[in-house]
Amino acid sequence: MVFLFLLILFIILFKTKIKRFYKIILVLLLISSSFFLIKNVPGVKNRFVEIVNSYNKPPVGMSYDSTNIRVAIINCSKQIVEVNFIKGVGFNNIKQTFLECYKTTYDSGFYKNNIYLTHNYFMYILISSGIFGLFVFLFYIYNIIKLTIKINSFLLYVMLFNVLCVSLLEDFFYRQFGLFYFSLIFFCFLNNKRELIFKKESSQTIH
Repeated sequence: MVFLFLLILFIILFKTKIKRFYKIILVLLLISSSFFLIKNVPGVKNRFVEIVNSYNKPPVGMSYDSTNIRVAIINCSKQIVEVNFIKGVGFNNIKQTFLECYKTTYDSGFYKNNIYLTHNYFMYILISSGIFGLFVFLFYIYNIIKLTIKINSFLLYVMLFNVLCVSLLEDFFYRQFGLFYFSLIFFCFLNNKRELIFKKESSQTIH
């Protein structure tokens, strides 16, 4: 929802050619609509109420929800990184490492029926392969961003921004469909750009 709000806001401010007065009206309507949804739509409202009520309450017994579970994940991630910053724990050991952390840190069984990893792919790489593995991943992201700028497509900018934001909240590339669809869409854009460049160069050569 936050990403959708930011995307619409960006389009209104930078991609529309309407007058400034109308842009201000649209932005105010967008903000008003967001507050209306938060206050009146049960699913959205309950989510915000949960965040406020559970953020500082660790999981205890059967008293847990998505908010304090995420806080528990962040706390365990910090603990594991402090001990394994250089080499990491290894990709094969990350699940067991988190289970042990949950078991020793929290008096709750929230982790028994579901496997909770980092919910942050950058942290997943850091914990699994250490700081050097994270540098390799960041270098990959850097090259993806460079190619995206060269391709210069608004839709690709949106997709990449979305993927990076999701990667801060989920193990996006850990899931096979995440990596597959991102690679498929990205290379379609890249191949299309190369074809356009080739056609342009060919037409210039003919003339």
